Amino acid sequence: MSNFKGSLGMIDADPYQSGGYLAYGSTNVFWRQIQNFIIDTTAVAPSSSITGIHWPTGQATSIENVVFQMSSASGTQHVGIFIESAVLATLATWCLMAAYTEATGATSNSRCGI
Repeated sequence: MSNFKGSLGMIDADPYQSGGYLAYGSTNVFWRQIQNFIIDTTAVAPSSSITGIHWPTGQATSIENVVFQMSSASGTQHVGIFIESAVLATLATWCLMAAYTEATGATSNSRCGI
């Protein structure tokens, strides 16, 4: 993919419109779910900006069993999930930490509904 120019989201839950606004606004997006995906950006140059999921969504949405395979090069421009809303970003951070804790062998009863 040597000619790849970058992307806000391989999966874009609420694309930006030409005027710079989200299509629906993050608080107007409900009942969306992503599960059972492997999002692999390793074929994209580390210097190219790419995001796996653009997820500015509201209530009753979830991301479950999604694996991000990204460049680990120093200075990489790859991002797994981009969430604009401060409230949602806080929840996403908490949920990602819970998932990391589970993946590393610690026990946790948390389920993420972002």
